[in-house]
Amino acid sequence: MLNLFRYHVSAMAAIHDRKALQQNPSDNLEFVFKKPAARVMVSDNVVKKEVRLHAGFHILVILENANGPDAAGIATSLVDRILDTVSFSAVAQCEPTRLLARIEIENDGTSEGEFFEGPDPDDSIIIGTPRAIDGKVFREIWTACDGNPNEERILRALAWFRKAIREQHNIDQFISLFVAIEVVKPLLRDLLRTRVRDPKEWDGVQEIFQNKIKTVDFADVNLARNELLHGFRPLEPEFGSRIAAYLEPLRRATIYGLGTILGLSRETTDRVCGYAPRRLFLKSQTGLKGRFRNLPELDVLLTRFPEIEINRKPMSFSVETDGRLNITFGASQKFALPDKTVFEADTFVMTGPKDAGLDLTGASLDE
Repeated sequence: MLNLFRYHVSAMAAIHDRKALQQNPSDNLEFVFKKPAARVMVSDNVVKKEVRLHAGFHILVILENANGPDAAGIATSLVDRILDTVSFSAVAQCEPTRLLARIEIENDGTSEGEFFEGPDPDDSIIIGTPRAIDGKVFREIWTACDGNPNEERILRALAWFRKAIREQHNIDQFISLFVAIEVVKPLLRDLLRTRVRDPKEWDGVQEIFQNKIKTVDFADVNLARNELLHGFRPLEPEFGSRIAAYLEPLRRATIYGLGTILGLSRETTDRVCGYAPRRLFLKSQTGLKGRFRNLPELDVLLTRFPEIEINRKPMSFSVETDGRLNITFGASQKFALPDKTVFEADTFVMTGPKDAGLDLTGASLDE
């Protein structure tokens, strides 16, 4: 019996960078599993406009001798294992899988299947710049995980790391990263036993912070964790800024900790630690900046606050020789303003988070 599953995954990682994608490459990542017997093929999903654009991953799973509803769970778990490693190696967001099709082929040749609606091609285009997977780095991490005596614990930490990269809010990122490092804490302590007699519970993590991070004391990070999870204090703005300051050290400590446990080369660990997270940014927010004439007093503004409605026209795309994506679109604006108020726009603006790999330069306002 064979079960075939096809998935779509939105991701800020890619097999090919945007420049290479224009050459219509056929490379993909292929994985062979013995238990369960399966093959998984990962390829860049491409939307063809004026140029070829990234739209996440297409993933095909061929699963042997798996019956009933368990087959879908097994296939998804294999894909998640790959995506967890991709997210770690590229420090890039990989969303949950979206099942597009399932085909079941019996040994006698009979078959049945299910097909599901896929993402809208325009909505699936990655507007930011996905990080191309470094094949050497990915293979080293994958090989070190595969068959490791502590594989299950390591994979659990990778899953929490991927979740942290997916989170949009600082507190959620902090919690996920802390859980990831707490998962590997016993393994770091075991490694420390070869040099230190009876190390304490957190001594392995402490050593990572002392020798590799150096910018913050782990005791401060741990205190913030206890205050957050045990309700020692309200979530005031000052506390939120503390949490934000701990995100990069905690992320890098998790990478160095897993690198130590897996025996990764210093070059690989340093490279992954040097990445800033890439997060999905599928919807841009555009607007206009300018000056008001005859803006009324505050009491009038409270009932007639200025509003703008922007209707975009279809986008067109081009790719520079260096791989940079240019997006061109028109827009019409309709204002709802207090009586006698005039808004004179002089600048077109577009907003988006820096960690989405967005280059928002070059925007202009056409008269």
